[in-house]
Amino acid sequence: EKNVPLNIEMKKSVSTHPKGPEILAAMLEGAGEFHLSSFDAELLRKMKVLMPGTEMALIIKKGMPLEKIETMDWIDSIHLNKRLYSMEFLKNLHKMKKNIRVYGLLGREAALRELAPELVGVITDYPDRIKEKLRLAYER
Repeated sequence: EKNVPLNIEMKKSVSTHPKGPEILAAMLEGAGEFHLSSFDAELLRKMKVLMPGTEMALIIKKGMPLEKIETMDWIDSIHLNKRLYSMEFLKNLHKMKKNIRVYGLLGREAALRELAPELVGVITDYPDRIKEKLRLAYER
């Protein structure tokens, strides 16, 4: 209804179930606009084989070496927690030519005063707050 792409975060249960990736791929066949995300790079690799046209997003943790991410050609996007959000870090991620989204935003963060151009989106449980904060920032 709102024409917003869906972020489907795959939990550990998908990778631990013997047919988890295959079941999920079958369930999503014909679904609207979405991308798959996970902390598990290997699970994303398996899903990319099953669903080559689907965007795969690696959720990164603090301290994850960027050089390691660069070698993962099945990863299309990077999702990072708002605590990792910094212009310098985003510029380094952007060099990899992958989509970047930030998650965990509540709508009150200072970062919303000026979102980095490298971001393709935000993931939040509070879209109305985020939209209002961004509207106010762009009116300034």
